Amino acid sequence: MATRLITPNFNYFVDNDVFTDAQLCFTDGSKIKVSRIILCGYSDYFMELFLQNIEETIFPISNMTLTDFKVFYDYILLGDKFVINANNFLSILNVQKVFNISGIENLISNWITKDENYLYQGIVFESTSDTKLEFCRKMSRILIDKEFMKLCKINAFDSFDISSFMELFDQKFIQSKDQDDVLEVITRWIEYDFKNRSCYWIELIQKLNYEKVSKSFLTDYMEKNPKVYESPQLTKFLVSKLSEKIKNETVSSAIIKENIVVIDKKSDAMDNFTEELIKKIRTLLNDKFSLEQIKKEYFNCDENIGRTYQTLKHKK
Repeated sequence: MATRLITPNFNYFVDNDVFTDAQLCFTDGSKIKVSRIILCGYSDYFMELFLQNIEETIFPISNMTLTDFKVFYDYILLGDKFVINANNFLSILNVQKVFNISGIENLISNWITKDENYLYQGIVFESTSDTKLEFCRKMSRILIDKEFMKLCKINAFDSFDISSFMELFDQKFIQSKDQDDVLEVITRWIEYDFKNRSCYWIELIQKLNYEKVSKSFLTDYMEKNPKVYESPQLTKFLVSKLSEKIKNETVSSAIIKENIVVIDKKSDAMDNFTEELIKKIRTLLNDKFSLEQIKKEYFNCDENIGRTYQTLKHKK
């Protein structure tokens, strides 16, 4: 990479267009006059650009606005006094993506890893999908993993775009966290843009480890989030997980007599839960379907839906 120039009173040259010999045109339609020799001293990008045609004086800069470029100018003007902050961070990321300057990469890395900047890790991760910023994304993922609970408290993931959220919340990441917390994060993210994200609900919740989700939490979750019943597939999945927990609880409380498992009063738990759930779904669907239709569509079973675990033969 090119070595940085030490230029006394450089801000005077910039403000007064002294020694300017080229014009940069940006994607937002704005323009600025620059000195080619100075920019070449800070970036190989400009060295290559200007050498392509020495006689050319007007150069379009792709994927860059004048606002972003002025942050690069601040970096040149201020030298070691240049500081990254919340206001210029996205601009300096774009500068690095387009110009690829080693000094700026080091500044970004140092800023990302500061403890007080954990609040911005969600923004960092979402803004660094470009392969040229992979170093940022890797660091951000590590820090998100470390500060996950703090980020949950400020709803840092709600506005994530679909691609970034699905990449971050893979099965390994999900199962390394408290499952109740992850389920809440997923639900908030879905509800933030329900129309466009609801189709990802089932895919995401299937990644959880339900051995670490309590029956009471799952029951409350289904009670507090009636939108789950808008999807038969999602409802079936959650009911199956809750059924397993009720079954395990019921069997563990069974009394064994003469090789027959006799279930106590808890055997009615699945019956009661299912019947209430069917009524709720029917209400949400404005009574458009009969109870039998809902049972078939959402539960794939007959009238004896809750009797599966009422009597179990004990295997010797």
